[in-house]
Amino acid sequence: MPVLVDTNILLRLLQPHDPHCRMAEDALKSLRGGNQVLNVAPQNIVEFWVVMTRPIHENGLGLTIEQAVSELEAVKRFFDLLPEISVLERC
Repeated sequence: MPVLVDTNILLRLLQPHDPHCRMAEDALKSLRGGNQVLNVAPQNIVEFWVVMTRPIHENGLGLTIEQAVSELEAVKRFFDLLPEISVLERC
């Protein structure tokens, strides 16, 4: 069964000292072990980028552009990226 991974899960994985990091890792490991297909949507990518590159003092992670690009490449390797579908295509 396909699973859409929430952006907060992606963000927790980048924060090893966050108390929820281990829980996020365990959840993904369990889903993978159950042969679930883990997906991210274009919206996840946008949200992930915004938080990664936002300054720490503004509730972001303060990553550089280069670091954020590297993290996005890892996400695309680990998860299946769903296609962008316009509103018109849905109707």
